[in-house]
Amino acid sequence: MHFNNLALDLQEIKNKYPENPLEFFKGKKLCLFKACLEKYFPGVRWGFHDLLEELQLDVSICNDQSCCSGTFFQRNLITRAQFSAINERNLSEMNRQADIVLFSCNGCYNSLLRGRDFLKNTEVRNKLRN
Repeated sequence: MHFNNLALDLQEIKNKYPENPLEFFKGKKLCLFKACLEKYFPGVRWGFHDLLEELQLDVSICNDQSCCSGTFFQRNLITRAQFSAINERNLSEMNRQADIVLFSCNGCYNSLLRGRDFLKNTEVRNKLRN
């Protein structure tokens, strides 16, 4: 399975499981990222959770994650290095708990992608090491 920017290749899944693409998820641990969006709309996470359980998929809520920190970064309250470190820590926690992570908030998902992009910058990587 090839991953593109931390995203599943849905076309590849569809090609591999033409009868029922949901078969790809059977036997895999799914984790729902707790987004700040859910503070305002708590039904979002539980709607996802209930749907996945109804589909008989193994789903849990990410336990030890922290905020994606996107809002703090957008308001210049944290540096690129801090932003990247927070997102890498979240990725590490999610990788410990699940095979696939699902996001109810596009901002949180985008924060993980953006944090990863910042790590390609040598200056940011060096700040994380110090």
